Amino acid sequence: MALFDKYSVFSRNELDSRYEIKVDTLLKKIQIESRVSVDIAVNHIVPTAIKYQNVLIENIRGIKEIFPDDVEKYAGREIETLAKVALLGNNINTAAVAMTEMRKKLNKIESIPQRAKEYEDKIVPMMEKLRESIDKLEMIVDDEYWPLIKYRELLARL
Repeated sequence: MALFDKYSVFSRNELDSRYEIKVDTLLKKIQIESRVSVDIAVNHIVPTAIKYQNVLIENIRGIKEIFPDDVEKYAGREIETLAKVALLGNNINTAAVAMTEMRKKLNKIESIPQRAKEYEDKIVPMMEKLRESIDKLEMIVDDEYWPLIKYRELLARL
């Protein structure tokens, strides 16, 4: 700041204005990304998890009907997968709700730089946690049911 001021490149007010615009732009990008993340999670990923759970449940029921005494033997992997999918779906839903509530709280902060700092400190890690659960679920759910393009499909197109 002293350098810009000394050589009359920018005044203190001009620098402050430019800083606030940059911070506001960053804040808006994080806000949009977090809203879109929650929207995708709640409206696409969680319903997919539920749909896939139902497929697994029907498969397990069928095996139980045919092999009532050997369900673990013939459906053990499906039962494990069902438990993972259910847990990840729950984690995704919980993370989405928590992020929405945190955004509501942080949006009450008047100072744009302070709000941006709080978003970076609190919302960005929440988005990463949400993404981590979605990525794990993506690796489990059959391609036929997954509503979005998978990473390996993206890489194959490069």
